[in-house]
Amino acid sequence: MNIIFCKGHFAGPISGADELIVNNTIQLKKAGHNPSVLLLYRPLVDDQYLLRLQRAGISVQWITSSVIVDSLNIYCKIARRLMETFPASRQLIRKNAHKMALAQASRHLDACRAYFEKSQPDIVHVVSPNASAMVMIRAAYVAGVPVLYQELGIPFHPPGYESQYEQFTSVLSACTEVAALSPSLKQMCYEKLPSLNSLSVLPLLIEEGCNQIPLSKSSEQITFGFAARFEYMKGPLILLRAFAKVVREFPNVRLKMAGTGFQLKQCTAEAKQLGIEGYVTFTGLYTGVQQRCEFMKGIDLFVLPSLSEGTPTTIVEAMAHGIPAIVTNVGGIPDMITAEEGIIIPPEDSTALIDAMIRLTVNHELRWQMSRAATARYERLFSMQAVLPIIVNNYQRIVASHYSCGSGVQLNNRIPTHPWEMGKPEYVCIS
Repeated sequence: MNIIFCKGHFAGPISGADELIVNNTIQLKKAGHNPSVLLLYRPLVDDQYLLRLQRAGISVQWITSSVIVDSLNIYCKIARRLMETFPASRQLIRKNAHKMALAQASRHLDACRAYFEKSQPDIVHVVSPNASAMVMIRAAYVAGVPVLYQELGIPFHPPGYESQYEQFTSVLSACTEVAALSPSLKQMCYEKLPSLNSLSVLPLLIEEGCNQIPLSKSSEQITFGFAARFEYMKGPLILLRAFAKVVREFPNVRLKMAGTGFQLKQCTAEAKQLGIEGYVTFTGLYTGVQQRCEFMKGIDLFVLPSLSEGTPTTIVEAMAHGIPAIVTNVGGIPDMITAEEGIIIPPEDSTALIDAMIRLTVNHELRWQMSRAATARYERLFSMQAVLPIIVNNYQRIVASHYSCGSGVQLNNRIPTHPWEMGKPEYVCIS
């Protein structure tokens, strides 16, 4: 199949949407399909996602020059500083920023449409609910190409972006189908977006490497790992403060934190202030399979105390390496982890986080059992063998439903082969 993944621009250095595009295109290409990527704005030549795609032989094209991207980046930096200085103005700044982004992106509607008409893809797969996505969905619809929009989180979330998402919903009727990342997220989409034509579940797919590392039963030193953007919603400061209390009782524990972001400097300063800088290592951003494997080899437990999530790629990566996880009960995470593979705690509950960290520090047998269970759950839910057939089957079904609608036929032919399947989506032809 000829699949074009569409996005406004790469949003690195860490982006779940960009990871999804990279991982899916690489695996689809290995399976004999013809995936490519279309961006509205030109990426930087050293962007990690661009480089990974190019190394894998994936075609990456863009509509506009990099000058516009530079201008948008400057505007974003200015807007961010204004919001930090004047918190009460955040909603107004975000609203104006979205209007500006939509006006800029809309200038390229015809160019996007012409690209789709020339490329003649079987399907367009769009991620990220922003202004660029709105334009690319409209362009594909006008070009007569079936569109799959994949929601990577919870509609109308996080707080502060409700008005932007409200505008984004105006283009969802042009999508042949909308997919969520897990059953819980699918249900949230049903509740928040009742007018959708159809909904399905497409789980995450990761680029596989040195998975299934046997977890040692040794108790000499336990290393916790965190891998995410250093920002408020990921909870890095919550983790640091909890770890500081754990290390006072168990000096044999360590913490490795991978990633980058706005709170990185604050986190390094916090570690020093808490007196735990000798126990915490900030490893920087890992990219690609090899660096991910090296990070995962160096930890015994994965911790992600997020306040809001979809289904984080890093949890799948940890499970693939047989690493138990301590995670929060938000978004689609409860679909990913059960009590057999880790411990789920309420968000912003430091006491529960500390208790979970201590429990898995001292209970080596439980940690080993969870490691085995994590590997098994990964194989069942997230391995290439489990997910790739679902993705391809969805594409084929969406294409069939799109063209059958022209003759007034309504389709409901989904083949449930994944444990997460919850019934068959119903299709309504778009007039």
